[in-house]
Amino acid sequence: MEARIKTLGIDAIYFPVKDVQRSIAFYRDTVGVEPSGVSEEWGFGPAHRFGGNTSPATVFFAIPDVRAAADRLREKGGYTVGEIMDTAVCIMAFVNDAEGNILCLHQRKTGESTP
Repeated sequence: MEARIKTLGIDAIYFPVKDVQRSIAFYRDTVGVEPSGVSEEWGFGPAHRFGGNTSPATVFFAIPDVRAAADRLREKGGYTVGEIMDTAVCIMAFVNDAEGNILCLHQRKTGESTP
């Protein structure tokens, strides 16, 4: 097994907000970017969809094999690795890093990362 998990890039960054429309306006009008998605379940959405969590963003790292990466982290120890979720479009597992931040190991079923 590889010493490190191979990361292909970042597929997405999700974070909770208190006012969705205000946040969209800020990123569109001030920063100059449009959110790639707005969802009541995932993505740029209200904090209550994140269990009320208003903590910093969750980065979704593009990984070629989430199951192998999750197993590697479990073997290494020191991390909390959640259950692997197999959805229609991706396979993912949430992990707490050494500082307690949440990140996501993310594998698109197409095998491609976001450009």
